[in-house]
Amino acid sequence: MSRHTSVTGVAVPARDRCCDAVHLGQRSTCQALCTAGLPALYSQILTMQQLPRWQEYLYLGLSILAYMFDDTLMVLGVVATLAHPKMQEVHGRWLKLLSAVVILALGLVMLLRPEWLG
Repeated sequence: MSRHTSVTGVAVPARDRCCDAVHLGQRSTCQALCTAGLPALYSQILTMQQLPRWQEYLYLGLSILAYMFDDTLMVLGVVATLAHPKMQEVHGRWLKLLSAVVILALGLVMLLRPEWLG
Protein backbone atom coordinates (compact mmCIF):
# COMPACT_ATOMS: atom_id res chain seq x y z
CA MET A 1 0.00 0.00 0.00
CA SER A 2 1.33 3.40 -0.96
CA ARG A 3 2.02 5.78 1.90
CA HIS A 4 2.36 9.52 2.00
CA THR A 5 3.74 11.58 4.86
CA SER A 6 1.33 14.22 6.08
CA VAL A 7 2.21 17.67 7.34
CA THR A 8 2.47 16.26 10.85
CA GLY A 9 5.01 13.66 9.70
CA VAL A 10 2.63 10.72 10.16
CA ALA A 11 2.37 8.21 7.31
CA VAL A 12 -1.09 8.28 5.72
CA PRO A 13 -2.25 5.35 3.54
CA ALA A 14 -3.25 6.26 -0.03
CA ARG A 15 -6.73 4.85 0.63
CA ASP A 16 -7.30 7.46 3.37
CA ARG A 17 -6.14 10.28 1.11
CA CYS A 18 -8.65 9.15 -1.52
CA CYS A 19 -11.47 9.06 1.06
CA ASP A 20 -10.49 12.55 2.21
CA ALA A 21 -10.67 13.82 -1.37
CA VAL A 22 -14.13 12.29 -1.86
CA HIS A 23 -15.34 13.77 1.45
CA LEU A 24 -14.00 17.20 0.45
CA GLY A 25 -15.84 16.96 -2.87
CA GLN A 26 -19.09 16.08 -1.13
CA ARG A 27 -18.69 18.92 1.33
CA SER A 28 -17.92 21.37 -1.49
CA THR A 29 -21.03 20.25 -3.35
CA CYS A 30 -23.17 20.80 -0.26
CA GLN A 31 -21.63 24.21 0.33
CA ALA A 32 -22.22 25.19 -3.30
CA LEU A 33 -25.87 24.17 -3.07
CA CYS A 34 -26.37 26.11 0.15
CA THR A 35 -24.46 29.15 -1.06
CA ALA A 36 -25.99 29.37 -4.52
CA GLY A 37 -29.05 27.13 -4.42
CA LEU A 38 -30.90 28.52 -1.42
CA PRO A 39 -30.63 32.17 -2.50
CA ALA A 40 -31.66 31.23 -6.05
CA LEU A 41 -34.69 29.36 -4.72
CA TYR A 42 -35.53 32.23 -2.39
CA SER A 43 -35.39 34.79 -5.20
CA GLN A 44 -37.53 32.51 -7.40
CA ILE A 45 -40.15 32.27 -4.65
CA LEU A 46 -40.08 36.07 -4.33
CA THR A 47 -40.63 36.42 -8.06
CA MET A 48 -43.58 34.02 -7.92
CA GLN A 49 -45.20 36.20 -5.24
CA GLN A 50 -45.48 39.06 -7.78
CA LEU A 51 -44.64 41.67 -5.19
CA PRO A 52 -44.01 45.30 -6.09
CA ARG A 53 -40.38 45.81 -7.14
CA TRP A 54 -39.49 47.79 -3.98
CA GLN A 55 -40.86 45.02 -1.75
CA GLU A 56 -38.95 42.36 -3.67
CA TYR A 57 -35.73 44.34 -3.21
CA LEU A 58 -36.55 44.82 0.46
CA TYR A 59 -36.91 41.05 0.97
CA LEU A 60 -33.73 40.40 -1.01
CA GLY A 61 -31.91 42.92 1.17
CA LEU A 62 -33.23 41.28 4.32
CA SER A 63 -32.05 37.87 3.14
CA ILE A 64 -28.60 39.31 2.39
CA LEU A 65 -28.50 40.84 5.88
CA ALA A 66 -29.49 37.46 7.34
CA TYR A 67 -26.61 35.77 5.50
CA MET A 68 -24.22 38.50 6.63
CA PHE A 69 -25.49 38.25 10.22
CA ASP A 70 -24.84 34.51 10.21
CA ASP A 71 -21.32 35.01 8.86
CA THR A 72 -20.67 37.81 11.33
CA LEU A 73 -21.66 35.54 14.22
CA MET A 74 -19.30 32.85 12.94
CA VAL A 75 -16.41 35.32 12.59
CA LEU A 76 -17.05 36.73 16.06
CA GLY A 77 -17.18 33.19 17.45
CA VAL A 78 -13.87 32.32 15.82
CA VAL A 79 -12.22 35.49 17.05
CA ALA A 80 -13.56 34.96 20.57
CA THR A 81 -12.35 31.37 20.70
CA LEU A 82 -8.87 31.94 19.30
CA ALA A 83 -7.63 32.75 22.78
CA HIS A 84 -9.08 29.50 24.14
CA PRO A 85 -7.78 25.97 23.64
CA LYS A 86 -8.58 24.24 20.37
CA MET A 87 -12.07 22.96 19.73
CA GLN A 88 -12.41 19.33 20.65
CA GLU A 89 -13.86 16.77 18.24
CA VAL A 90 -17.08 16.55 20.24
CA HIS A 91 -17.60 20.31 19.86
CA GLY A 92 -17.09 20.04 16.11
CA ARG A 93 -19.70 17.30 15.92
CA TRP A 94 -22.23 19.42 17.80
CA LEU A 95 -21.49 22.34 15.50
CA LYS A 96 -22.04 20.15 12.43
CA LEU A 97 -25.29 18.87 13.91
CA LEU A 98 -26.51 22.40 14.57
CA SER A 99 -25.61 23.47 11.03
CA ALA A 100 -27.44 20.48 9.58
CA VAL A 101 -30.55 21.21 11.66
CA VAL A 102 -30.63 24.84 10.49
CA ILE A 103 -30.24 23.89 6.81
CA LEU A 104 -32.85 21.14 7.16
CA ALA A 105 -35.30 23.54 8.81
CA LEU A 106 -34.81 26.11 6.06
CA GLY A 107 -35.31 23.46 3.38
CA LEU A 108 -38.44 22.12 5.03
CA VAL A 109 -39.94 25.60 5.32
CA MET A 110 -39.24 26.25 1.64
CA LEU A 111 -40.77 22.93 0.61
CA LEU A 112 -43.71 22.65 2.99
CA ARG A 113 -44.62 26.21 3.96
CA PRO A 114 -43.35 28.63 1.29
CA GLU A 115 -46.11 31.04 2.28
CA TRP A 116 -44.18 31.69 5.51
CA LEU A 117 -41.53 33.34 3.34
CA GLY A 118 -43.86 35.93 1.93
